[in-house]
Amino acid sequence: MRTHTGSSHRAGRFLVATAPYALAAAGAIAAAGLTAAVADAMRGGSAAGLDPLGTAVYMAVLAAGAVACLGRWPMSRVLAALSLTALIAGAQGSAWLIPLLALVVVMPAGVVPGRDDRRPAAAYAVITWLPSLCAALSGDRNFFLGAIQQLGPVMLLIVIRTAAPGARPRHILAILVAGAPWVTSVTGSPIGAAIVSTALAIAWGAGRLSRRRFSVAT
Repeated sequence: MRTHTGSSHRAGRFLVATAPYALAAAGAIAAAGLTAAVADAMRGGSAAGLDPLGTAVYMAVLAAGAVACLGRWPMSRVLAALSLTALIAGAQGSAWLIPLLALVVVMPAGVVPGRDDRRPAAAYAVITWLPSLCAALSGDRNFFLGAIQQLGPVMLLIVIRTAAPGARPRHILAILVAGAPWVTSVTGSPIGAAIVSTALAIAWGAGRLSRRRFSVAT
């Protein structure tokens, strides 16, 4: 109540809308890192190169995403908090995991994001991981070269969600949060920023049009 981040406050509602996409982005990054580490270990013929703590963090983030898909957000927040603590303590992992997991941890307690957000978020995680899988299998060390291939379909997917009659501006902000790791990567900017900006414009226009038609129909 004092921080105005409860479910009845604007900031709290924004966190609830953003948490699924932030967790999906964190899950995609963790899956990419784990895929790369395992692929390198298999090519080297030894698992000695795997960092135990970093691998555990990646697994915990993926587990947090899995239980969130089942609607068990309290457990997901616990796993996200453990992963966040390990990363702050110095565990190996992408720096982007820290703010993404923090958004999940500070989400208002006792609130569960709706299925309309959970389903697109799960698809978002899979789509953003697939180019990393292809890069790991091919031995390409630059795992974010697929940023543009990731952003295109992902933005289209979330635009569809944002254009729904029940969507609000906070869902558009969730798009920015979800796309930030790829937009800010060297290979993703400025083309990635242009894709996200275009998606936001489409989402805003489609959202207004769909809501106007919905209000006229009712």
